[in-house]
Amino acid sequence: MFKGLRVLIGFMLLGILFGLETPSYSSEERAIVGYGGVYTAGAGNNYPIYTRNKLRLATSVQKALGRMSQENKLPFSLIFETDSEERKKEINTTYSLAVVLTRDDVAGEKFATPVATIYKSFVNVGLVVLIYQTERDSFAENKEKNAIVFSTPLVGYSMVTDGQKELSPAEADDLFIKTSLAVLEDHLSKRLAKISLGRIHGEVTDFQNGKALINAGSIQGLVSRQNISFLRDNKKIASGTIDELRKSESIVRVKNPANTATKGMRVYGENIKGISDETYQVVEFRVSSPKILKLYQEKALGAQISQWFSDFLVDRSGKVVFPPKVGGEWAAAATESSFAVLMKDGQEHIFEVPPPKYPIHLDLSGVASKRMESNNVNEIWVYKAWMRVEIPRRYSKEFSDQVPKKVIPGIQSYQEKDEVLDLIHNLCGKIAKEANL
Repeated sequence: MFKGLRVLIGFMLLGILFGLETPSYSSEERAIVGYGGVYTAGAGNNYPIYTRNKLRLATSVQKALGRMSQENKLPFSLIFETDSEERKKEINTTYSLAVVLTRDDVAGEKFATPVATIYKSFVNVGLVVLIYQTERDSFAENKEKNAIVFSTPLVGYSMVTDGQKELSPAEADDLFIKTSLAVLEDHLSKRLAKISLGRIHGEVTDFQNGKALINAGSIQGLVSRQNISFLRDNKKIASGTIDELRKSESIVRVKNPANTATKGMRVYGENIKGISDETYQVVEFRVSSPKILKLYQEKALGAQISQWFSDFLVDRSGKVVFPPKVGGEWAAAATESSFAVLMKDGQEHIFEVPPPKYPIHLDLSGVASKRMESNNVNEIWVYKAWMRVEIPRRYSKEFSDQVPKKVIPGIQSYQEKDEVLDLIHNLCGKIAKEANL
């Protein structure tokens, strides 16, 4: 359909450098996770391509994740029933997976020659995949909250080169869907390999009136309303829900009163956690370069660069990275945690994001261009960009990168802002690889 199509999905160096294959998980170790759907990071009118393709994207993403789950390419089984938020409470999990759209935009560059105008068009897709717990909100009676326990950013480009015309809206839509699915299918399995699966074990210390007291609580990793399984002869004979969570014990309401729990009976709860407490998050982006502010709006540029940087940081350095606190919408709170406002079907949903151990501040501090050579045939320009990375009280360093650009004067034209953006993208990757974070 597209002439000269190139799909550049995410950043594949991790698999190339380390020879990683798509993980495959045995059915014995797979927990069950509910599918929460597709969200946007803020109002839907900020996502023009997505707005035109809501149903198509939601259907395509669900089918792709379903295939990955059936082929054991995920470390858990996903359930996709329309009432999965209720169903997951019945099958021993409080966990859900959601796909959050953070960017969808179309850009282009054209080259004018005496005989034709050549177009280069690309679609930029930004996604964040979340694993979150749904639990009772201790500050609001009869309400629940979604607490993120793991997140991973995914960035993809689909590019059409050597085109004779600009992409039509229909072609841009097709490219957007294709890119979104490719970035999920090509990279999500590797990213979710960072999830550790396990069980929190304990035993019944008392049982009265359909409620069991067990010797495991929040210190061990259990959460309010989590489902607990009861074992007899190493076989599950009953399940229950945590009614009251304490530090080292919990009160569980047993759902199968006929199979009464007894003192000493073994119990367990499923546990899904990121493998590291060394968490990172881009919390601030600023531009201190006047030239860049003439080319771009700081807010839009900050959201894009923060997403790029986060994705590279996961792929090239293996860090656990929370969604960037740049772009999207965030709710204020009187706690250390922050709250992302995500949209689904026109409704706001609040997701609690724990404070990162290492908050990252980015400063795009400079950009410059200089003509290095010129003759009767062509000109060679060099573009250079600088960006400072700061983690308060731990790390501060400015990085730079440069790229040459060959131009045939009077025949070939290009937009300087496209060259600068591509350079900044490369600089994000360089920093993630070289910085000792």
